[in-house]
Amino acid sequence: LLDRLRLSPDADAWSRLVAIYTPLIRAWLSRLGMAGPDAEDVTQNVLLVLVKRLGEFERQPRPGAFRRWLRTITVNCLRDFW
Repeated sequence: LLDRLRLSPDADAWSRLVAIYTPLIRAWLSRLGMAGPDAEDVTQNVLLVLVKRLGEFERQPRPGAFRRWLRTITVNCLRDFW
């Protein structure tokens, strides 16, 4: 999915990414004390950063590299919000 989004992004691929990772981002935010409309705003900001910076992500041979990268973006967006 990530390669597809980098090489030839399309609406279906973006929709799939949003469907997969939005619940994860919201769960992280919830654990960090963020809920409600503010959590929705931060989630949108995370996805915006993801769209802009996906080309910078370098795949790693170890599992979970993308999630770690996405969690870092989430934490930074939360810090910016605060």
